[in-house]
Amino acid sequence: MNPASPGFRAYAAASVVSAAAFAAACVVGGVWLLLVVPAAALLLWFLPRAKAASETRERAQTAALVAMAAAGGLGVLLGLSPLLLVASVSAAVAVWDLAALNRRSRGASDPEAARRVERAHVRRLVVTAGGGAVLGAAAVLVRVRLGFAVLLALGVALAIGLSLFLRALRGAGDGTP
Repeated sequence: MNPASPGFRAYAAASVVSAAAFAAACVVGGVWLLLVVPAAALLLWFLPRAKAASETRERAQTAALVAMAAAGGLGVLLGLSPLLLVASVSAAVAVWDLAALNRRSRGASDPEAARRVERAHVRRLVVTAGGGAVLGAAAVLVRVRLGFAVLLALGVALAIGLSLFLRALRGAGDGTP
C-alpha cells in the first residue's frame, strides 16, 4: 500500500483508533496487563509490511484481529468499557479488511483504476464500520430481554445470512455474480 494512498491513511487511522480505544478502556478500567494486546496488534499490523512474504503478512494481520477481538471479549468479562471495546474491535475489523484490499489490488495492471476502487472501498468501509460501531454501541446501551425461541430464530437467521454472505464473497472472488 502506498503511504500516500487513501487506503493506507485509512489503514493507519483505523490501527491507531483500534489500539487507542482498547488502551483507553484498559487505563480507565485499571487493567494494565492487557495494554500488551494493542501494542502487539500495532506491531503485527505494521512490522510485517516491509520484509515479510504476503502469506506471513496475512497471518500476522489476521492474528492481530483475532487478538483484538479476543481481548475485547476478555475486557467485557473484566468490566472494561464496552463502548470503547466496540470501537476498538470495529476499527480492528476495518484494518483487517483494508489489509485484504491491499493484497487483492497489489498486482493491478491499471494503477489509476486500482486507486479508484480503493477510494470507493474506503468510503464504503467507513460507512459500514461506523454503522457497525453505532449498532454495537446501541446494543451495549439498550437492554432487551428476549425469550429462547426468539433467540433461536435469530441464531438460525444469522447462520443462514452468514452462509449466503460467504457464498456471495466466494462468487465475487471468481468473477461470477
